[in-house]
Amino acid sequence: MEEKPKLLHGTIEATIFNATPYSPSFPLNCICANGKPAYVTIKIGNKKVAKTTEECERVWNQTFQIQCAHPGDSTITITLKTSCSMLGKFHIQAQELKEGSLINGFFPLLVDNGKPNSRQKLRFILWFKPAELEPSWTKLLRNGEFQGLRNATFPQRSNCRVKLYHDAHHSSSFQPPFDLIGAPRNLWEDVYIAIEDAKYLIYIAGWSFNPKIVLVRDPQTEIPHAREVKLGELLKKKSEEGVAVRVMIWDDETSLPFIKNKGVMNTHDEDAFSYFKHTKVICRKCPRLHHKFPTLFAHHQKTITMDTRVHNSVNEREIMSFLGGVDLCDGRYDTEKHSLFHTLDKESRSDFYQTNIAGASLNKGGPREPWHDAHACVTGEAAWDVLTNFEQRWTKQFDPSVLVPENTLVNLVPRTSSSTLSERDWKVQVYRSIDHVSASQLFRKLTVERSIHEAYVEAIRRADRFIYIENQYFIGGCHLWEKDKYSGCTNLIPIEIALKVVSKIKAKERFAVYIVMPMWPEGVPESEPVQDILHWTRETMKMMYRLIGEALQESGEQGHPRDYLNFFCLANREHKKEGEYLPPHSPHHETQYWNAQKHRRFMVYVHSKLMIGSANVNQRSMDGQRDTEIAIGCYQCKDYGADNQIEHGDIHAYRMSLWYEHTASADGLFLEPESAECVQRMRSIGDKMWKIYNGEENVDMEGVHLVTYPMKNMTNYDTIPTSTTPTTTTTTTTTTAANLEFISRAKQRIQESLAMCRPWNLMFNLHSFSLPHGIIDIVSRIRSNLSYFHMNYTILILILVLVLNLGLLWYPISLIIFVSLMAAWLFLGDQMIMIFGYNINGWVVQFISVVVFVGLLVFTGIASNIFVALLIGAVLVVVHAALRRTDDLFVDEEQVASLTSTAS
Repeated sequence: MEEKPKLLHGTIEATIFNATPYSPSFPLNCICANGKPAYVTIKIGNKKVAKTTEECERVWNQTFQIQCAHPGDSTITITLKTSCSMLGKFHIQAQELKEGSLINGFFPLLVDNGKPNSRQKLRFILWFKPAELEPSWTKLLRNGEFQGLRNATFPQRSNCRVKLYHDAHHSSSFQPPFDLIGAPRNLWEDVYIAIEDAKYLIYIAGWSFNPKIVLVRDPQTEIPHAREVKLGELLKKKSEEGVAVRVMIWDDETSLPFIKNKGVMNTHDEDAFSYFKHTKVICRKCPRLHHKFPTLFAHHQKTITMDTRVHNSVNEREIMSFLGGVDLCDGRYDTEKHSLFHTLDKESRSDFYQTNIAGASLNKGGPREPWHDAHACVTGEAAWDVLTNFEQRWTKQFDPSVLVPENTLVNLVPRTSSSTLSERDWKVQVYRSIDHVSASQLFRKLTVERSIHEAYVEAIRRADRFIYIENQYFIGGCHLWEKDKYSGCTNLIPIEIALKVVSKIKAKERFAVYIVMPMWPEGVPESEPVQDILHWTRETMKMMYRLIGEALQESGEQGHPRDYLNFFCLANREHKKEGEYLPPHSPHHETQYWNAQKHRRFMVYVHSKLMIGSANVNQRSMDGQRDTEIAIGCYQCKDYGADNQIEHGDIHAYRMSLWYEHTASADGLFLEPESAECVQRMRSIGDKMWKIYNGEENVDMEGVHLVTYPMKNMTNYDTIPTSTTPTTTTTTTTTTAANLEFISRAKQRIQESLAMCRPWNLMFNLHSFSLPHGIIDIVSRIRSNLSYFHMNYTILILILVLVLNLGLLWYPISLIIFVSLMAAWLFLGDQMIMIFGYNINGWVVQFISVVVFVGLLVFTGIASNIFVALLIGAVLVVVHAALRRTDDLFVDEEQVASLTSTAS
């Protein structure tokens, strides 16, 4: 049997120095190409992993640390190019880099015909460091050697204070039996207190923001005056007191106020903007200016920053920042109980939230969608970094003059305060996924920052005993999947976890991985996006179990991959209580809504992210050029005592508190999570609770929420069959799929087309128009603008065609033909069809449709109108493309993997 090539697993350090200087040459097309600013890209296989800045002088001196876990037979390609031309390439085999470790020189580049061009050279160094040489956390922290992640804009900060939360609120009865936890930690109440106490600034960045939510809802709260106070009213009050209140919310371009459309994600961006209009609160809708798909990706950062009184001080003030899953919007308020029905007429009455059941509403009753999340509050230097992130984003897209000036901030405790309070024993680093389009002043002139992904990988590689992850998604490593290898889900986190387990198996050391995620992603389970994400999640799990299973077989160890790696989700099932809310209406019988009420069960939606922040384990969050994200990595200096023994600090207590919430147990086995006994204990709890949750008898789960992620037992190491989730929540019937197939195909085509549309204000920015400098400039502009704005041009031409053919309303036959052919394009698309037993290729169908369309246009007599409209449209497009400069457009050569992978 042929041996598989070993993975290229480690870090490539690449330094790109310079290329052969530009010198004018003949013919003219070379002048056009070589005269533009040039840049260098690095790819492993088909995945771009690094890109330099664009420099006219072709001198970069930029260094990249590239984490890799790719097949050993991959090719590393270094390419020199401009925005419209490839100037040369250099290929290196991964095996060559592994064996040679260092590649250094001034190398001639290959041109299109595969021959080297001695006049086009590139100077660079590549150096490979295997992952197994990375020192463990035990060694780094014990010796004080860890200085933080190198590729982040913000360095690791010392002398910080961190307070960790899970869920928005904890009831007074929630008392985990651990000394370090203390009183219940109530995020939303702490946010209220911090906002109320602010004197200078309150900066809020969010994906979703509802000004009408109420933060304080507990009848037993210690701040009773805050009960039922709406967040928006509190912010308006603070702005009237002179506090600079700035709210920056993602602009969901699918929310259209003039037709009262709430948008696909219902983020309340238009509601918030209207709410604060004509007040002193400055609210801005912030669009995600993505270079290819601006309507598909989002600003997903969630932060709240304000000034606060320094602990144990009367007059001194400092910066405090909250971050994590802190969406100040509908449905996020929840406690450790995660009730489905019992709070409908109490805490949940004002913002009933249920996005997984079509047509769900408070008038029809529960279940509500329980919500589990993780958060942190940071003071010290790292809190200033969160503030700086807000300022960089605001400055990039809005008027910076409305921010608090620097001379006001000097009244606060300096960033580098040397306080030695024992509670400030944390080291914290702020990580981001962001690009130069969304923030100013990125680290080392980089165009993209992916420090969240890099921090995850570094943390996994240095783990000693166990890994515990809670996350809303868990997708990645598609280049090692069995199917859909090119789906675009290329982040390394799942692969790194599997390879960490593999290394421990080879070293004959215990290691355990616990991953908690939702039973299914938010949304109606039958919908195509949810089914796609479940498919990608399954492929991710299969890949991980296959790698671990192969390692077990090679080592001769007795065991099963689940002895090392386990997936869980959270769920609830509860009995009906006396006096429970009785809705005035009920859902139709035999629907999912009706079944959920009958069985009184539903999943708990896991929205938490550990590491704490906004980022999911998927490509959207880790890519850096898709959703913008923010997170922190932190540890306590006291984790190692004078005798170099581990001292259990707040992070240990936080994990134990989470497990206490999930299992209603403080089992002593939880103190050693890497042990086989602890793994077995968690699995037994999960398996037992799954049977209760999935059983026909309605049995109350009594506060235990941890259930084993529903999947059939593996018949071998490389197979995980499909999930066996309850039919009342996740089953898709063939009939329903068949009925919706054509409609969803048309909808998908429309969404894909609109997603490629650029912002109209960017297209018609008056400052970007100027006369071209000659024929070469005209050709270059038209080429770039046609590539960049092609969907905008298409929409404008279609509108022109429709306007000039309004006469179709008086010619019903022509109108029917026109609409029928348009529908045929939407429904058939490029799908293969069968006629008389023969498969007809989709492109043949398209060609025949065009021929028939043109013929019928001539027959109906409206062809002249359409051809005139097309001609006018073409002239307008050429004029716009020739006059609009392209230097402010980010035109990248690489296509996004596929539109279906954008949810990943």
